Amino acid sequence: MAERLHLSRYIRFVRMKTGSASLPQRRRARVLAWMQITLVITLAITLVIILAADLHNTSRMDFYLSLVAGLLVVVFSALILNFGGRYLWSASITVFCAFFGPWMSILFDPLVLKTDFVPLVYLALSILLCSFFLKVSYTIALALIQSIGLLFLIRLNPMLRSINWPSLYAFIFLISVVGIVASVVSEYDLKQINEQTTLLQQTGEELRRDIAERKRMEEERVKTIADLQQAIGEIKTLSGLIPICASCKKIRNDDGYYESVEHYIKEHSTADFTHSICDECMIKLYPGIS
Repeated sequence: MAERLHLSRYIRFVRMKTGSASLPQRRRARVLAWMQITLVITLAITLVIILAADLHNTSRMDFYLSLVAGLLVVVFSALILNFGGRYLWSASITVFCAFFGPWMSILFDPLVLKTDFVPLVYLALSILLCSFFLKVSYTIALALIQSIGLLFLIRLNPMLRSINWPSLYAFIFLISVVGIVASVVSEYDLKQINEQTTLLQQTGEELRRDIAERKRMEEERVKTIADLQQAIGEIKTLSGLIPICASCKKIRNDDGYYESVEHYIKEHSTADFTHSICDECMIKLYPGIS
């Protein structure tokens, strides 16, 4: 149970996002991390195989133990750099290890150029890794270096000329071409993905602003409707037939009681009264006042 929990945490660690890098770069970093984990496991298994192998040449065994152990440490360090967000350094170190290992075996193991030509095939590995994780210019430069180095080996070593070296060189050349084409296509795809991601982000920002503006307008509309409803509720009007006494001029309300005109109008409208005396009433009530 504890091992499963530790593994799940480790997988989440591999899937982490590297700082403020773009989405395509984070994806490449995750792919590189899984590739480095695979290389670390492969190198560890290789160490076990070397230790288990019965090599009569002790110095050759020590050489390969040192070489594989050194590559294991360097690739693991590159993995740590990748987790730290330093993708370019991590990818460069990983490609360098793939370049360095076969050439160290070719240059320092005398049996390679005499009987064992398998390490020559591994020269293509660095080109493939470079095409996956680095720029096209790096892939072209590395392919040229590997091709020129292989030509020098074939020219300087008579044993290599005795094998089917054109087929070997054609294989390395084909891998170089495929790696370069794959690198060009990958860079183009990454550029397209970056442009589309930027466009989607801009569109998302515009949509968020539009939604916020629509919400603001909706809130204003609701507020305006509420204000209108409140204003309508405050408006009081008089309409229809009003029952009024023919003698005292009082008005009958909804409850059947008669009340003065002033009180009735005040209750059923927003109007109010201010009292004064007309000319006819002035003469009638105060005849002595002109």
